[in-house]
Amino acid sequence: MFEESWRCYPDVQPCMETLKQLPHGPRLAVLTNGDPEQQRAKLARFGLLEYFEAVLTPTDLGAAKPAAYATACQRMRTDPAQAINVGKPPLTSARAMPRPVLLGL
Repeated sequence: MFEESWRCYPDVQPCMETLKQLPHGPRLAVLTNGDPEQQRAKLARFGLLEYFEAVLTPTDLGAAKPAAYATACQRMRTDPAQAINVGKPPLTSARAMPRPVLLGL
């Protein structure tokens, strides 16, 4: 079963909890090209779903990455200059990020 192969790094939950406890902590969303149900199931399985305001997918946004970056910022009512992309965006994603460019980590 595919779901049995899902893993969560041990430092993720403590990190999310630390972010949650910050007085002015960040607003968090997941932007993925994956299947919406599967992505939400992964987060729920590891107790992470509660930390995110939204799980945004092409189904929700009407566009996939890289075009979805701008749409995700609009949906979250966030200025792209204030948004941070945590992940490994391919070069094509970086070119498609809204201007001013999202900061990538």
